[in-house]
Amino acid sequence: MRNKKQLVRLWKRPSKDGTFFTYYLRYVDLNGKRRCESLGHGDSRKAEKQRAKKEKELRMRFCPPDSMKLSEFSEDCLRRSGDQMAPSTKTEYRQAMEHFIRIIGDIDFQAVTQSHGEQFRQACRDEGNAPNTVAKKLREVRAMFQLAVDRKQLDEHPIVHVKPPKTPKNKEIHTYTDDECDRMIRKATEFQRENVLEWDIVITLALISGMRKSEILRAYPNNPVYSGWLQSPMPALSAKNVLSVEQTTPPSVFGLPSWPRAFRSAS
Repeated sequence: MRNKKQLVRLWKRPSKDGTFFTYYLRYVDLNGKRRCESLGHGDSRKAEKQRAKKEKELRMRFCPPDSMKLSEFSEDCLRRSGDQMAPSTKTEYRQAMEHFIRIIGDIDFQAVTQSHGEQFRQACRDEGNAPNTVAKKLREVRAMFQLAVDRKQLDEHPIVHVKPPKTPKNKEIHTYTDDECDRMIRKATEFQRENVLEWDIVITLALISGMRKSEILRAYPNNPVYSGWLQSPMPALSAKNVLSVEQTTPPSVFGLPSWPRAFRSAS
């Protein structure tokens, strides 16, 4: 395969007294005019990075067919991944990218920079997202751009160096007491009706195994209701949403975020 023609060249020009050199960029701009741009220094490594950056800028402008908006880029990445990515993972990645686009705009995916990643991180915190939630969204957005790097759509990862927000080191973790566990199971048993989910079994399994909600649902692959929830984001598995679908939502469930914790209010 032939190498691409170099659009930008470095020129090392000596000073009048011959004591030092200054690097220049020589290239033809988009209007066809020859340009000679002084870099103002003699650092060869720095000059080569600046040359590569200018080369990339020119190629981005010269190759509009390869350009995509972020929304198009997101769908293209997920489509190419095929069945190598779980449906629930695709849903989470798509939601993270939609949030990213809402913050920075539906710009060209090649124009994304580290500052956009930092803007997204701060916007998530301003919206009230917990540090761990922000870190998760950043990982998902970074994963999408890593796919572009792996597929040679990008030369380098634009937000790879965006660090997640700091999290408290001594975060308090609440564990359920024996009495709370008993109340959850007892209340769940009272909700059993014909064609209603077996909440007592689900909650007991969660308490004794520590399995995640998605892991418990995957234990019932042939249940169309469960498999439908696996295609949805995790908030759809809350007690409020699940029980309201079955039209059995007790007043004590509304406003409670965690489906096991929803039964704590019952006595």
